[in-house]
Amino acid sequence: MKKIVVFTDFSERSENAARYAVNLSRTLQANIVLYHTYLNPSSQPYAAQVAWPLMNAGQLEISSRKELELAASKLSKVADINQSGFSPAIETRCDEGAVTDNLTDLLADKEIVLFILANHRKGFGSLITGNHLNKMLEEAKIPVLVIPDGTTYQVTRKIAFATDLNPTDIDVLNSVATMARHGEASIMLAHISPDREQEQSKEKRDQVQQFLCEVSNKINYPHIYYRHIQDEEVSSGLKWVSENVSFDLLAMVHRQKGFLERLFSSSHSKKLAAEANLPLLIYPSPADRYPVF
Repeated sequence: MKKIVVFTDFSERSENAARYAVNLSRTLQANIVLYHTYLNPSSQPYAAQVAWPLMNAGQLEISSRKELELAASKLSKVADINQSGFSPAIETRCDEGAVTDNLTDLLADKEIVLFILANHRKGFGSLITGNHLNKMLEEAKIPVLVIPDGTTYQVTRKIAFATDLNPTDIDVLNSVATMARHGEASIMLAHISPDREQEQSKEKRDQVQQFLCEVSNKINYPHIYYRHIQDEEVSSGLKWVSENVSFDLLAMVHRQKGFLERLFSSSHSKKLAAEANLPLLIYPSPADRYPVF
């Protein structure tokens, strides 16, 4: 049985993401793992410089598990409200350490196909808790679905897939199509380029045609179409798409950059995730596997 991992810090935004996940799990027929990690202050590098409350690791674990079980109980009630058909089982898992410290152990469960978490606003809160999203995008080996504050679930009817026409995107698109099938959603292939479509070079036109031919040959899903978007910057092009094209979900690939590139720029997926106003499905590249939803 497929599983969706929902990361929670018990905040209002993560509770909203969990409610979204429950409704999505019904569509995908997947169970839920509600997941929380806690930091033991005494194990942190700056612990000796700060007067922490007298709570040992055992107490922290007990407290965290109690709060996690309470959150799971509330989520179970959401799952049971006036619903027929598939109802997801909800299990809990609690570990010590940063979220990304435990991903390898978590992904040992091969039934896990998706991570879901709320986006983290910049500001005072992120100074305390850290922005796990950026680290997650660097280290996750399965897709990550980022849920903005206040987003309510609705069956996905339109998906935009941002692509640079890299041949490896075919495997990603095939995975996205398995999600789209549940609602017979259309998938728009959004390619952002500084050139007007009518003024593209023959080499570029050939690249587009070859990519679309590969899509047709390798992906058995009829509701896929192509759209060229003219913009000098990929980030602003993606932002324009999210604000001006009507769709329910934006999917894209987060490619790993070299060390020097990471020093001087942030990836398009990280920028968009921080500002997202609709669900954002991010596939890591390289990935351990491309799930069938």
